[in-house]
Amino acid sequence: MKARAIAFTRVVLVLLVVIGSSLRAFAADAAEPPTSYTLTAWTTEKGLPPGDVLAMTQDLDGYLWIGTTGGLVRFDGFQFASWGAHGEPALPAKSVPALIGSHDGSLWIGFGNAGGVSRFRDGRLVNYSERDGLPRGAIAALVEDRHGTIWAGGSGGLSRFVDDRWELVGPAAGLPGDDVFSLYEDRNGTLWVGAAGGVYRGQSSEFELIDDTSKYAWGLAEDDAGAMWVTDLHRIVKKVKALDAPHLPAAVRVPSAGWRLLHDRHGSLWVASWGSGLLRIRNHGAAQSVVERFSYENKIAGSPRSLFEDQDGNIWVGMRGGGLLRISEAVVRNDIPLDGLTPDGVRALSASGDGSVWVATEHNLHRFSARARKVFSLPQTLALHTDTAGTVWAATTQGVVRVVNDRLVPLALPQGMRWDRIASITTDSAGALWLCRNDQGLWRWDQGKFSRFDDVPEVSAKPCSFTYTDRRDRVWVGFVAGGVALYEGGQFHVYDEHAGLAGGRVAAIYEDRKGAVWISAAAGLSRVQNGRVTTVTAENGPFSSVVPSLLEDNDGYLWMGVNSGSSLVRFNPSELDKVAANRAYEIEYSVYDISDGLPGDLQWLSRPAAVRGGDGRLWFATRDGVSLIDPQLLPRGRRPAPPRVDRVTADGRLLASAPGVSLPARTSTLQVDYGALSLSAASKLRFRYMLEGQNSAWVDAGSRRQAVFTAIQPGHYRFRVSATNDGRWTEAAAWDFSVAPPFYRTNRF
Repeated sequence: MKARAIAFTRVVLVLLVVIGSSLRAFAADAAEPPTSYTLTAWTTEKGLPPGDVLAMTQDLDGYLWIGTTGGLVRFDGFQFASWGAHGEPALPAKSVPALIGSHDGSLWIGFGNAGGVSRFRDGRLVNYSERDGLPRGAIAALVEDRHGTIWAGGSGGLSRFVDDRWELVGPAAGLPGDDVFSLYEDRNGTLWVGAAGGVYRGQSSEFELIDDTSKYAWGLAEDDAGAMWVTDLHRIVKKVKALDAPHLPAAVRVPSAGWRLLHDRHGSLWVASWGSGLLRIRNHGAAQSVVERFSYENKIAGSPRSLFEDQDGNIWVGMRGGGLLRISEAVVRNDIPLDGLTPDGVRALSASGDGSVWVATEHNLHRFSARARKVFSLPQTLALHTDTAGTVWAATTQGVVRVVNDRLVPLALPQGMRWDRIASITTDSAGALWLCRNDQGLWRWDQGKFSRFDDVPEVSAKPCSFTYTDRRDRVWVGFVAGGVALYEGGQFHVYDEHAGLAGGRVAAIYEDRKGAVWISAAAGLSRVQNGRVTTVTAENGPFSSVVPSLLEDNDGYLWMGVNSGSSLVRFNPSELDKVAANRAYEIEYSVYDISDGLPGDLQWLSRPAAVRGGDGRLWFATRDGVSLIDPQLLPRGRRPAPPRVDRVTADGRLLASAPGVSLPARTSTLQVDYGALSLSAASKLRFRYMLEGQNSAWVDAGSRRQAVFTAIQPGHYRFRVSATNDGRWTEAAAWDFSVAPPFYRTNRF
C-alpha cells in the first residue's frame, strides 16, 4: 500500500509539473474580423482555353462568358465550352477584350485587333464594323445604360447603338475622338468615359472633361459615397480630380499601373493591377483611404487583368497569361487563433454551460468565451467532456484533469491504466467517470475504484470509440467493431445491425433537443427514438465515410461530417420520419464543402469533434485548426437551373441533341452527356436520370454527368435528367428520340 501511495504521489506530481500552472490570458481583438473568402481557381489543366482573360459578363440564363486573347468561352461553373462547341456561328475575330450581357438577352462582343462588335441573340449573330458607325480599330469597352443604349469605346473614340444602328459620338458632343479605354454609368445615370486625354462625364450627346490628369484611364468605378475612382498608370488608383493617391501598404510598391476597377455589392472597391496584384479598398469613404493587398498567389499564378461580379456576389478575376479565379464569401471561418497546434490538428472540443468553448491542441487547452481567450499549458489531450455542473474534464496521456476556478486539477487515479489509449470520456449524475478505451474497452472510475465489466458480455473487452451521457443519465457506448451498448438501470442493452443500426465503427453519439439519440457510424447515421431505430445510408444521401463531427444547431437542424471529412451535411431531423415510412426515400439536405471555405479535412481523432457555442455558432475540429460556422449567416440556397443535354453519341458517332432524332437499327451504345448551370456550387450538384420507354425508375448518377445505354430495342424513348444540390430536384430536362427497327421488321419488308 505504501508503495502504491508513493507511486500515486509521483503521478500527481508529474501531472502538476506537466500542467505547469502557466495560465495565459489573451484578449480577443475587439474589432470584427474581416470578411472571410474562399478562393477557387481554374487553369488550362481544368479545361480553360489558353490566353489572357480580358473580359467577363453573365447572360440572362446565368452563364459566365469569358473573353480571351484566343476567343470566347462559356462557363457553367463546372466545364468550359469554347465558342462553336454548341453550334454557334463563327465569330469575325478571336481576341475579345469587351463583353456585356444586355437586359434583352443579347450578348455583345467587342473585338480587339481588327475591331468590330457582334450581337448574339436567340442563336443569331449580327456583326458590326467601322462601316456601320463603330469606332475604328480595337474595341476596349462596352456598357449598357439604364435606357438600354449600348455604348462602345475603342481606338477611334465612342459610339452608341440606338434604333438598331451605331452612330459616332465625337467633337460635337465634347469628345475629341481620343482612344477610349473604359466606360461606366454611375448611380445617377451619368456616363463616364476614360480616354487618352482624361476622364469625361456626360449624358446622351453632351460630355465635358472632368480630369485631364488621369490619362489612359483603363478602369472607372463609383464608391458608396458617390465619388468616382480611376486607375492610374503610376499610382495604381485614385479618386477622379484628386492630386494624391490613397495610402498603399508596404507590400505594394509604386510606380505600378492599375488596370481595372470593380465596386462590389458590399461596398468594397477591387483593383486589378499589373505590377501589384489584386488590391481592395475597404474604407474608401474616409478622407485618407487605405488600400490592402488581397493575396491569391497560393491558388493561382499571374497578374489580374479583368474583374467581374456575378449575380450570386462572387468576384471573378481573369488572369494575364491565362487563369480564372473565383472569390466567394466563405460560410466557414478558419482564422481562430490557437496555440500548440501541430500537424495532428485539434485533439478535442467541448462546450460548457456558460457558453464557453474549449479547444484542445497538442500542447494547450483553450477557453473561448465572449471576446476573451485563455490558454492553459496541457500537453497530449486525448478527449474532453463537460459534465452537468459545468466542470470541464480532460483525458491526457498522463491522466485525467479537471478545470476548477481556472486551475487544472489532476484526478487522483491509480497506476495500471494506459492513458494513451483513451478515446472518449463522460460522467454520470453520481459522479462516476466513464473511460472509453480503443484497446481494452469500457472502464468506470467510481468512488475510488475501477470497474472493467469483465463479467458483462455486452461490453467485456470490446474496444470502444465513443461514450456519451444523455439527459436521462443513460450512458451510451459506441464500439470500434460497430454497434452501441446503452447502460440504464444497472444493465446494458445492445443496439447493432440486427436492430437496424448502421454498421461499422461508431464515430459519434449525440442527443438532440427532442431526446432522440443519433449514432454516426462508418456505414451511415442512425436515430434511436422511443426505442425505435431509423437508419440512413448512402442510399438515402451522402451518409458514408463519416467522421465524428455530429451536432444540432439552434434551429434544430442536424450537422454531420461526411466524405472522410471533406464535407458537412445539414438536414432537418424530420427527414428520417420519411425514411421510416419509405426506406428508399432520399432526404433533402444541404452540403458545405471546400467551396464554402471548409478546409476539406475534418478531424477523425477528436472526441468530441463538433460543439455548439453559447452564441449558437458551430465549432468543428480540423487538421488545420478550428472551423466556425454561424447558421444565422448561411446564404440562401439557390436551386440549380434545370439541366441540359449537351452531347449525344451513338456508336461513337456524334448526333444532334435536338428532339426527334432517329437512331439507326441495332444501335449498340448510346451515350448522353448532360450538365447544369451553377457558378457558385457546381461541386455540390447531383444528378438523376431515367429512360422512359425502357424503365420508369430514376437512376442516381451522383456527380456523374454522363449516361450510357446499351442494346436499346426499337421504339420511341424520352431521356429525362434532373439536378439538385439540397435534395429538392429541379424540373427534368427531356430529350426525345427513337430507334429504328431492323429492315426485316418494317412494313416495306
